Parts: sequence; C-alpha cells; structure tokens
Amino acid sequence: MTAEELEQIARIMGNTTKAAEERLNAKIEHAEERLNARIEHAETTLLTEFHKWASPLEARVRTHAAAIRAIDVEQEYQADRLSRLDGKKPEARNRGKWRLSEESAPAFNTLPSRHAN
Repeated sequence: MTAEELEQIARIMGNTTKAAEERLNAKIEHAEERLNARIEHAETTLLTEFHKWASPLEARVRTHAAAIRAIDVEQEYQADRLSRLDGKKPEARNRGKWRLSEESAPAFNTLPSRHAN
C-alpha cells in the first residue's frame, strides 16, 4: 500500500468514526431527554397524589384540633360553673395546656371564646 492509500483509508475511517460518534451522541441526548421527561412526569404525579391526600388530611386535623380545643374550653367553663354553684371559688387552672402553639396552628388564634367569665 502506498502512502496515498493509507491516507485515504485513514480519512474514511476518521469520517466513519465521526459519523458513528455523532449518531451515538444524538442517541444519548435523545435518551436523556426521554428520561428527564419520565422523571418529571413521575415527580408531578407523586406531588399531585400527595397533595390530594394531604389537603383533606390537614383539614381534618385542623377540624379535630379545633373541636378538642372547644371541648377543653367547654369543660373548663362547666367546671368553673359547678364550682360557683357549689359556693366554691373557682380554682386556678393551667388553662390552655392542650392548645397548639401559634406556629403549628395559627388559625386557632382567631376562634372566638364561647363563654365569657
């Protein structure tokens, strides 16, 4: 083989290698795009389902906490009323010991007191 033939073979091999590399890069890029789309779809689906589950749960928790707080207030009121009826001075209690903190339930601070002492 002559030098010209070897150069021609090298050019052909180089072109073939470049073309194969470009095809491979294109396939990898396409696969990455598909994978990213599938991951995004899975994340969106999971977040949507979590939100569907968490929203009603949070509402139920808030409702139950408000009901428990109302029962606690009612029980304190009834105990004070009974003490007054018995002629005793109502004892000082640790009122609100079961109440949630402001950070965990800020909506409860707006609930009006049912009974005025």
